[in-house]
Amino acid sequence: MVALWRDVKAAARRELASGLRAAEALGWEGGPWQRARFLAIRDGFRAETPPRTGIESALLDMAAEAFGDYLEWTEHLHMQATSEVKVEQHDLDTHGEWRPARLSMADAMEQSARMAERAHLRMLRTVKALSDLRRAGPVYVSRARQVNVGQ
Repeated sequence: MVALWRDVKAAARRELASGLRAAEALGWEGGPWQRARFLAIRDGFRAETPPRTGIESALLDMAAEAFGDYLEWTEHLHMQATSEVKVEQHDLDTHGEWRPARLSMADAMEQSARMAERAHLRMLRTVKALSDLRRAGPVYVSRARQVNVGQ
């Protein structure tokens, strides 16, 4: 039983290290292509900034996930905007006049823009946290009678 438990934990560590754990969390309705896209972003981030600790590794995964969301929502927004332009052009060609955008499409585009912005902000916060973690190294004080620590 102990050996089996050790094997299960080792498999879980391999899954986490490979990025498949994070990809699975994102891929509830995605297939192999979406998983590969996430892993490509993750691998690029890790090549640029190799993680030194488990926390850095998790932060890089979070940044990759947020960046992937940002790309996905930006793509969605672009699709909505170009589709709306085509509808407007069709109305102009067919009816000889421009019809204002439907409120429901405008609302959908606004939501896509907000989602892209949220994902971008999540990525920036995560990258800042990673940067702060790397910059704030340990401080060692040897043989001090008094140490004042400010900001």
